[in-house]
Amino acid sequence: MRETTELIRQYIKNAETGQALETLLTFVNRYFGGEEQDEVLLLHSKFSDYQVRLRQNLVEDDIERNQINLAVLKICRVLEAKTPVENIHPLTPAASNSTNHVNERLSQLDAQLRMVHKMLERLTDDEMDRFQRSRIWDQLEPQTKDHLLAAIALDRDDYLEDYASVILELCEGLEFELRSKIFLPYRSAFKKDGRTVDREYFYDHSVSQVKNHLYDFLYKDKDLTLSQMVRVLYENLESRNDVKDNLKFLHILEFLFSRFKIKNMDPLIKVLKFMSQARFDRKSKSFIVSVEEASQYKKMVVAILSGIQATRN
Repeated sequence: MRETTELIRQYIKNAETGQALETLLTFVNRYFGGEEQDEVLLLHSKFSDYQVRLRQNLVEDDIERNQINLAVLKICRVLEAKTPVENIHPLTPAASNSTNHVNERLSQLDAQLRMVHKMLERLTDDEMDRFQRSRIWDQLEPQTKDHLLAAIALDRDDYLEDYASVILELCEGLEFELRSKIFLPYRSAFKKDGRTVDREYFYDHSVSQVKNHLYDFLYKDKDLTLSQMVRVLYENLESRNDVKDNLKFLHILEFLFSRFKIKNMDPLIKVLKFMSQARFDRKSKSFIVSVEEASQYKKMVVAILSGIQATRN
C-alpha cells in the first residue's frame, strides 16, 4: 500500500495531477470503496472540469489545482493510517491470471516508466532536491511535507506564469512547521514553568511590537502569523547575547536552545530578518511573481528548516 501512495506523491511532485488521480481512483476502487471512493470521484470530476476551463483560458491562477493536489495528499495520509499493509486483500489466482488484471498491471508499469522518465528529464540538484534527500525531511510534519510537495508540483508546471502560488505553499509549510514544532510547545512549557512570570517584560507600548504579539500569544492564546513567528525568532537570536541569565520566566531562547540545535547562526539570522520583512502575502496580491523570486523563497525556507534542528533524545 505504501508503494502506491508514494507513487501518487511522486505524480503530485512532478505536476501530474491527472495521473495521480487515476492511480488513486484505481487503488480506492480495488481496496476501499464507500466514502473514500466518492471523495476521489468528486476530485476527479473537479479536475476534469478544471482542465476544460484551462484549455478555454478561463483559469486565472493555480489555486484550484493546488487544492486538488493537497486533497489527494491528504487522502493518501488517511488511507495509510486506515489500512495496514497486511490487511489489504490479495488478488485471487483467477483474477491474477485474467486478461483484465494483466492489462491493468501493464498499464501501471507503463505509467511508472513514464513517471521515472519524466523525473529523469526534470532532475535538478537544487536546494529542494537535496533537502528531500536529507534526514531533516523525514522529521518534518506530514502536513508540512504536503505543502512543500505542492509547491514543487506547481514550480514544475510548464504552463505556470505567476509563481505566487509556489511561494504561498512554501510559506504555509514553514508556518505549520514552526507553529507545531516550536511555538505551540513553547507556550505549553511556558505555562507549566514554575517560575514567577514577569508580564512587564512582554507588554510595553514603548518596545517592539514583537513582545506585544508574544504576550498575546502566551497569555491570551492568540495565534501568530508566519511573519510574527519569524520576527520573534530573528529578534531574539539577534540579541541573544543581551538576554539575562536570571529571568523570572521561561525565555523563548532558553526553550529553543534546550530542544534545538542552531546551525549557521549568522546566515540563519539574515534569512529570518528578510523573511520577517517580506510580507509576501500582501505583495502577491499586487504583483506577478517571477520564477527567480520563487527560487529565492525556496532557498530561504530550506535554510530555516535546516538551520533549526530538533536535538536527538
